[in-house]
Amino acid sequence: MQNRIQKLITVVLALLFLGSVPLVLLNTAGYRINLRTRQLERTGILILRSTPTDARILLDGVLQDERTPTRLSKLLPREYRVTVDQEGYQPWNKLLTVESQRSAFAQNIVLFPDHLPERISDAEARAIAVSSDGTLAYDHTSGAFTEIRLRRPNGEKVVVTRVAHRTGGEPELSLNWSPDGRTLLAHGDIAPTLVGNDGSHRALSAPGPLSSAVWSDQDLFLLTDGQPMYLPAGGVMQTVTTSTAQLLWHQDGLTYLGRTTSSTVTVDVLAANGALLHPALFRITPGWNSRFIPSPQGLLTVLGDERVRVFDAATGALVIDREARGAVWRTDGAIELLIWTDSELWTTGTDGNATLLTRLGAPIRDAAWYPGGTHVLYASGDTLSAIERDDRGGRVITPLFTLPGFGTFVVDEKGAAVFATAAPAGKPGIFRYPILVP
Repeated sequence: MQNRIQKLITVVLALLFLGSVPLVLLNTAGYRINLRTRQLERTGILILRSTPTDARILLDGVLQDERTPTRLSKLLPREYRVTVDQEGYQPWNKLLTVESQRSAFAQNIVLFPDHLPERISDAEARAIAVSSDGTLAYDHTSGAFTEIRLRRPNGEKVVVTRVAHRTGGEPELSLNWSPDGRTLLAHGDIAPTLVGNDGSHRALSAPGPLSSAVWSDQDLFLLTDGQPMYLPAGGVMQTVTTSTAQLLWHQDGLTYLGRTTSSTVTVDVLAANGALLHPALFRITPGWNSRFIPSPQGLLTVLGDERVRVFDAATGALVIDREARGAVWRTDGAIELLIWTDSELWTTGTDGNATLLTRLGAPIRDAAWYPGGTHVLYASGDTLSAIERDDRGGRVITPLFTLPGFGTFVVDEKGAAVFATAAPAGKPGIFRYPILVP
């Protein structure tokens, strides 16, 4: 009897072993039984990377053992609700489809801090600008005077100079840093003033109101009362050409002047010595507030009259012509242009293939690239939001913060922060919201 039982047990174990071997081999080969369909299916892989790292992962609400960055294997092919979160940050949620024998990727997940921005100044600022080293320039305007102030990356604040307002003209102010972040140009309803990152300053003696300015390293090209001027670093202002212009730009060692002739603006190209190199490179219809904006090498971009136009700098050929309230190129070497209208956000390249990111019911006031180009930041009403560019399963839109009286914002890639002006409870100030750069 005992021998018979032992034989029976041996047979059962052998059958179990023989039955489990195929299952083990199939599982090793990436097969699983789908309990819903009761069929054997080939699995897929989900690869997740996030900023910050070490974030939790939930699939359909079930917490996984792994944390980002990770590779989740042997997933049945279907749609999953993926959640990535970490304490102190807003969660990321998205529907992602895992396909049989394929890998699905979500490698540009950015988690944004879940708290309000920090007030860093009580200044009543009209303009803010951040340098390449993270120094914030801003103004404090009170009465007939405007103070130009700096906030260094270590938090130190410096009042550099106090300038009286000009009489007449529009009440506006522009702050423009040189590419190396050493010098700031402040102009508008104050006398043009150069401010050094070291706290030095000097007023510029210009022949008239300054309508346009562009840096070329440490040199400045200016349009003052229609007169193109050139200010070498540490030198004396001199005339570029005796003829007047309505538009001015300097790029790749060449100067571009836009002159109004009858019903068009003709853009000519000048050499460094002021000699005419290329008359009438291209023509545009004169529009309100038309101006050049920074562009990648080999391209020229004119924004104004509710349109953005991009031209080939060598031939003058029109490359892009789209409706736009604002536009900005990426600065990391990728040739992509961000465009916004009253209610739409678009990205486009020079190939003409434009992508609609979102369409809103409220006006878009301003927009900017997120560092790395994976997201776009935009201001609508009193809220700043981030929208991701990956459209699989729908683009994730994350409201970053809402501040009453929200004015303008700039992105500090060096210090990984967004600076914004606002006036909550009627009290103006400047606010800092930290971000994470992938």
